[in-house]
Amino acid sequence: LLLRACTARYAARGKAGDGAVLAVSVVVVAAISVSQELRTQRVLEALRDLSSPRSTVVRDGIVRRIPSLELVVGDRLVVQEGDRMACDAELLRAHGLRADESLLTGESLPVDKDSADAASRRLHAGTLLVQGDGIAVVCATGARTALGRIGGSLATIAPPASRLQAALQRLVRVVATAALVAWLF
Repeated sequence: LLLRACTARYAARGKAGDGAVLAVSVVVVAAISVSQELRTQRVLEALRDLSSPRSTVVRDGIVRRIPSLELVVGDRLVVQEGDRMACDAELLRAHGLRADESLLTGESLPVDKDSADAASRRLHAGTLLVQGDGIAVVCATGARTALGRIGGSLATIAPPASRLQAALQRLVRVVATAALVAWLF
């Protein structure tokens, strides 16, 4: 806004050349900011697509492969080796099932999962099934999962400005200072 005001002031004082240079610099800075923001949005959308796997569910007696975003509490899942869990679920049946829970617990070794053992029947969103198969029922999705609660608490942390944003802020301050000095003298 300061740069726009200075541009208008130059134009009003008859210094069209100085105003044009300032206006061009404002447009360039705005274009860089918009370009960077669009690029960031595309990257975030690509990451969202990668983090949204498909799940195999049994609905109305029919086994279907659906986008994990369509899972609802109560769905019966067919889980097997190679699946990344998109929800929290309780095992109903398991056959040699092991899960890599390092994303949640930091534990480097896969954990045995068993439907008969209350302590190990829970499957968590974000974990990778590394062995076996089973049937589970969805208990929680999205922000209500253990991973979702962690993500929610991380969302409250404000990220620092990127190097590009910091550089643009410095550039704007320098140009604004130079414009103000030039306008005063």
